Amino acid sequence: MNKRAKTVSFEVPSSTAEIAKVIHTLENFLNSVDCCTEPVGEVTLAASEAVTNAIIHGNKKDVQKKIFITFRKTASELSVIIEDQGDGFEPDKIPNPMTPKNRMKTTGRGIYLMKAVVDKVIFNRKKSGMQVKLIKYLN
Repeated sequence: MNKRAKTVSFEVPSSTAEIAKVIHTLENFLNSVDCCTEPVGEVTLAASEAVTNAIIHGNKKDVQKKIFITFRKTASELSVIIEDQGDGFEPDKIPNPMTPKNRMKTTGRGIYLMKAVVDKVIFNRKKSGMQVKLIKYLN
């Protein structure tokens, strides 16, 4: 294992009240590992979208279900892993929010935003839920 890697893992109940706490924890983590300014905002935005999706769409705001979160920084990348306990979904079947028929919708931009601000977004269906891994490469 990379000696310079730093990791924080925790879980929260599926409540939208937890989103701000998760982002605050992420910001504290990024500050503690001396992360440069540029990726902090991008990773924070993508993580906020992923946590919101996990709570609302994945776990359907069921506070009996958990969201599992891991932040990791190595010399070359920042990663955020968000896992819910929901039924999962097919990422390729999510409508493109930039098409004319979807542009005026007030929802459906989370995955698009994640992909726009981080270098890689990986979806994995788990036995009990869905996992999204957000990766931002460091220069």
